[in-house]
Amino acid sequence: MTVLASLFLAGCSFDVPKEGTGVGECGDGIDNDANGTIDCADPACNCGGDSDTDADTDADTDTTCDEGLFDCGDGICRSLGGDPANCGACGNACVAGAVCAASECVCPGGATLCADGCFNLTDAGHCGACDVACVGEQACTAGACACPAGETDCGAGDCRDLRTDAESCGACGTVCGLAATCAAGACECAAGLTDCDLAGGTTDCRDVANDVVNCGTCGTTCDAQEFCTASACACRPGLTDCGGACVDTDSDPLHCAACGTDCGGDVCRAGDCRANCGGAGTNCSDSCVDLDADPLHCGACGVACLVDELCISGECRSFIDARACDGCPCDACGGDFTACCTYPGGARICVEGGDCP
Repeated sequence: MTVLASLFLAGCSFDVPKEGTGVGECGDGIDNDANGTIDCADPACNCGGDSDTDADTDADTDTTCDEGLFDCGDGICRSLGGDPANCGACGNACVAGAVCAASECVCPGGATLCADGCFNLTDAGHCGACDVACVGEQACTAGACACPAGETDCGAGDCRDLRTDAESCGACGTVCGLAATCAAGACECAAGLTDCDLAGGTTDCRDVANDVVNCGTCGTTCDAQEFCTASACACRPGLTDCGGACVDTDSDPLHCAACGTDCGGDVCRAGDCRANCGGAGTNCSDSCVDLDADPLHCGACGVACLVDELCISGECRSFIDARACDGCPCDACGGDFTACCTYPGGARICVEGGDCP
């Protein structure tokens, strides 16, 4: 079979002159063989020698490149062995910092090729291997994520010095309580305070000289009408010990003004037996009381506050001792107990709700 016949069977009109014109059909811009492709763009044809010699996908529009060079569609002949934008194949770009050598992307200086660049694997985002990231306060040291020297990882990069950290003292999660510090891995109460943690949990530092629930010794609780002063329980300020009972001689009808003075059915108002309260307080069982402040009748007759409560604006408010604070403000007061107050009698206390009596 002749060459011309072979090209004809391949669907290519090759240099066949039009009758009477002498102009060849190949290259005339017409799809003479009706195969859907203008003849000179048909890969099966060679019109003037520009065939698809570089074996890419853009057919006869290619630039003819010397052996070993390739056209990546932009008309530029290049070596794929050293082009960082087309390394080993057209469009295969090396990441920032990498170079193309022998058709492969490599990192200089012994660095490791990662998806986002070249790294020496001591980077916090690529520690020991690509994409191994250190978290929290960890640093990458010798290819491993670790806390700084002397600190322990208490989870997710939360590095703590267990010797001095009051929130992880001696072990992760061991919290020292109020007014406690961490020294040599152990919680210690500040000077003048006693650890009253009887359950073996969080350090509970207390001023046993003034604490109504740890008076003199841990766990010793005063009665509701008492407070703690000089490590001993005594009647609350404003109350008088009458035969072992703490009473208000300003309002108690059985001890009006003095122990044993009985009003005989009248009310006791401001230490005086009267027929009625006369607008000076509320009559609660013949006692003329101030419902806003009386700890035995707080807000209503017969509503007595607990030993660790004060009557403020007709409400019983809890309080805690101020952990040996000499004055206000006091660092021990916080959370629900924000008000630093002076307890009647002189001790500092932290009161719930932000108001002092």
